Amino acid sequence: RPARAQVDSWLKANDEANAALVDLAASCDRDDWTDESCGVWRVDDSRGATTTLRCKAAAGAPRAQVRVDVLRRLHERHRRHVDASDGDERAKALERGRFLSRALVVLVRYEALISDPGQHGMLPLSVFACLEAWGCEGEGFATPLNATLPTFCSLHGADDAFFGSLGSFFDWRPKRGSFELNPPFTIQTSVVEDHVVGLLEAAERAGEPLSFVYVVPETSSRQRTRDEIRTKKLLSDHIIVRPKETFGGVTTSGHVYRRGNEYQNARKLPWDCPLTTVITFFQTSAAKKKWPVTAEFKKALLESFKPPD
Repeated sequence: RPARAQVDSWLKANDEANAALVDLAASCDRDDWTDESCGVWRVDDSRGATTTLRCKAAAGAPRAQVRVDVLRRLHERHRRHVDASDGDERAKALERGRFLSRALVVLVRYEALISDPGQHGMLPLSVFACLEAWGCEGEGFATPLNATLPTFCSLHGADDAFFGSLGSFFDWRPKRGSFELNPPFTIQTSVVEDHVVGLLEAAERAGEPLSFVYVVPETSSRQRTRDEIRTKKLLSDHIIVRPKETFGGVTTSGHVYRRGNEYQNARKLPWDCPLTTVITFFQTSAAKKKWPVTAEFKKALLESFKPPD
């Protein structure tokens, strides 16, 4: 019953988001539309930490709040997308004038998912720094709002592409490279592992280095799937990260994630994960040599997951 209520909540939120975006699209129904012609603008709060994007031209006046530093990162991602596009200077100038509208669409879409931290949670920046230093270059499950590494896949590919998204992870076919995967906790099947194995087997046949660092809550079904993949010699190691626990009056530190709605709020409050997290390293033979999972690296990764002092 709680699961059904959660699904109903997501469906309702997505219906509302889609209705708002239909209205927004109608207000931009011309080839030379811009933020100004669509009535999209920003209103900064008095402290300057957050801002609200609004569209006065669309029915219902869709709006969304975002931290100023997150909006700044979105602007930089949009700028890089425009600069790399094939359009002429007029087309690029038009697209630069659509940044706030593009950002508002992304905010409205992902706002519908953040009612559950597991749908839109994020690894701590300290973990990403550790992974990037080791060799990770992209994320398989991110959004334009929380993407940290240079490349990323995301849910709403068509809208997110204006901020550099490569589209859905399940449509993505990397032949080589090192990537981080932290899918929504609500994915309970082996669909992610199945896609990873298919990619690794192709890369193994080609002799290419392909590596995935897979970060998810531990479950008995995932343990069985991990054991099956180990027999294919595509699993090089795994790490167990425990939640906060008390033994004999001593409380362990546990580990944290960033909250899914962090991009909206001025304060950044970490989320104490109540679950056991397992970090699995899926690698081809060439990847094991290029990015070895050493004892020193595993120790550093565990340290990076600890709550801030």
